[in-house]
Amino acid sequence: MKTTQLEEKLQYYHELLVQMLNEVEGALFLAVDATRKRDTTLASQIIAHDQAINTLRDTAEHEGIMLLVTERPYAHFLRQTISDLKIAGEIERMGDYASHLAKVGSALPHSKEVDFIVSQICEMALCGAKMARSVADALDSQTSDLARMVAKMDDTIDSKRDMINNLLFDYQSTTDEERVALYQCFYLTKEMERLGDHATNICEWMVFTIESVRPKLN
Repeated sequence: MKTTQLEEKLQYYHELLVQMLNEVEGALFLAVDATRKRDTTLASQIIAHDQAINTLRDTAEHEGIMLLVTERPYAHFLRQTISDLKIAGEIERMGDYASHLAKVGSALPHSKEVDFIVSQICEMALCGAKMARSVADALDSQTSDLARMVAKMDDTIDSKRDMINNLLFDYQSTTDEERVALYQCFYLTKEMERLGDHATNICEWMVFTIESVRPKLN
């Protein structure tokens, strides 16, 4: 079957989104490394590189708007264009959370309590990186069943969040420095939980493209 100009443009659009997801996945791995090692130099590099994800987002949004204006897509193609515009914004937010993890996590002090919680936050981030990779695969396959499977991975992140929050409420900090660090851990835990939510939102938009109805997967 001959590929139409609209289909070619949508394929290019998908390639942009997958590239964004690849960047986010890499940023999350590096952010975990910077946090574990308290490497502020690496963190600065991750923060600076976040602009590359923002630039890809801007390009994707421009391409999506131009598609709507010039091609006037309808039915499935209209849903796909609208969904892809939404997805670009969701991915950009995931990149922001990777940058924030690197910035805050690399500056945290060491202590027994803080180090353990940081290790669990890093596990949340790694699960988010896995979701980013799986979302990219789901975008390539364009199957709603795979999108739903990926969304279920967010349950692992939510469980980690609950466990960390319980620990934070139980810990009795002994110094002002540790008290501030534990608050920052609470902040990072919330952001990593939102990371999974954004990945889940992407899955919902993919299902919308295929099935015409956006489900509530989280």
